[in-house]
Amino acid sequence: MIRNIAILALLGLVNTKYAPLYEHAHSDVSVFTTLNFDKQVTKNRQDGISIVHFYKHDDGKSPAMKDAYKAFATENMGLFRIGSMDCAD
Repeated sequence: MIRNIAILALLGLVNTKYAPLYEHAHSDVSVFTTLNFDKQVTKNRQDGISIVHFYKHDDGKSPAMKDAYKAFATENMGLFRIGSMDCAD
């Protein structure tokens, strides 16, 4: 059994990717990736301040501050561009 799971993991058939800590559809925290970070943050500096939570899913601290960061994003929506980026991606 364990041998079969190991083989599947090596073949990439087991999804080892973690779910993102924040989902934009369920909070006011934007989700930045390597594909959109430059456009959403770097090139928009003149339009205001961006606050970004850089995290790794297994850092041990980020899941504990998730609710507080989401509340901060809701309270400050429109004042800042608030987002997150999973550095494991």
